[in-house]
Amino acid sequence: MRIGTTLLERTRQVMEVEGLTVSDEQPLAVAVQKDGVRAEVEICALDRLGIAFQRLRLWGNGAQADLDALAEAIAERVTYLPERLAPIERDPQRGIVQMRSAPPFVEDGDVEYFELTLSRTGEETRLHLMRHRRPEGRRRREGVSIVLTQPLFQRLVDDLATLLRHRDETD
Repeated sequence: MRIGTTLLERTRQVMEVEGLTVSDEQPLAVAVQKDGVRAEVEICALDRLGIAFQRLRLWGNGAQADLDALAEAIAERVTYLPERLAPIERDPQRGIVQMRSAPPFVEDGDVEYFELTLSRTGEETRLHLMRHRRPEGRRRREGVSIVLTQPLFQRLVDDLATLLRHRDETD
């Protein structure tokens, strides 16, 4: 079983056993670990077809991974989200690469975009995915839920985990 499927099944189990109701105001954090990758998601809604979540985090053992190469691999592989991801900022001193939707989604002056941050701490490569909205006329952005079908969510988690697990400078 792949990590995306494991994460989704674990979420269902926790919600059923605990009888929990989730929402944007009370998301449920669920984590699993498989094949050297840890995945955590904050679920806002889950039904038969889809999932809404506030953030997705993955930690991998890709200590030798070049973050720029990893960001490029993500941009090439994860092409099925509503907007494509592209690297926008690099901080080699702190070991951080930031990616965003390119271009962002714009409707009625509101701007929405994905933001994916890659970082390295010691032996661990970290990935953090969120979605933001900046309403027209405001400077401040707000976090919004990411809504995907369940199969697309599983694919996203699996693809990101695969890249975190297997990327190194010889790939």
